[in-house]
Amino acid sequence: MLLISSAKHFSFANRMRRPQHLVSNHHHIRAVEEEIIGGGGEEGLITTTYSGNLIQNGNMFDVVTKSKTIVLREMDVHSPSNVSERYEVWMRPGSHENHEQSQDGWYLIGCGIMEGNGLLTPSLLPDRLVPMNLTPFSTTGLYVTLMPLAGDSRLIYSIGSARGEIYVQNEELQVLVGVAIQYPFGQYFDARYAINHS
Repeated sequence: MLLISSAKHFSFANRMRRPQHLVSNHHHIRAVEEEIIGGGGEEGLITTTYSGNLIQNGNMFDVVTKSKTIVLREMDVHSPSNVSERYEVWMRPGSHENHEQSQDGWYLIGCGIMEGNGLLTPSLLPDRLVPMNLTPFSTTGLYVTLMPLAGDSRLIYSIGSARGEIYVQNEELQVLVGVAIQYPFGQYFDARYAINHS
């Protein structure tokens, strides 16, 4: 799950809750729309599939905003792991395409330890991400990865038809097919929706 906030007249960081073609790594996205500065909000969710049969350390994919500013706040992932795992979440302005194998231009917006909940169950990345403003009508690359240590430090993903294709969307955001990738910025597998995130 990606937790996001959308904002009108937004002047502060609001809190909010695929290298083969990453079709979907089972993500769940929550959005909050702020009516005015300091105003309340209404939450919405985007969830990708939790059916997948392939695994890799991480997923890179793009999100495209529609007419509102979005603030990315937190995320769930889908992993076969049932133990504690170290994770990282990276972002870059623009698409992840042609930036899979280099850290240049990527910003680390979250890292820590998550408790794996195993197959078909979301695992929350427990620490809030550094809030990132995603401006209207913009593309942002995201990279979610587990560090290969002990356990089953991989995310579950599915094969998609084409990278860059819309996999899921709501009124605020589109999640595109991306890639599955080896840690940290290594070999990738195209056309994956390994973002089994919510």
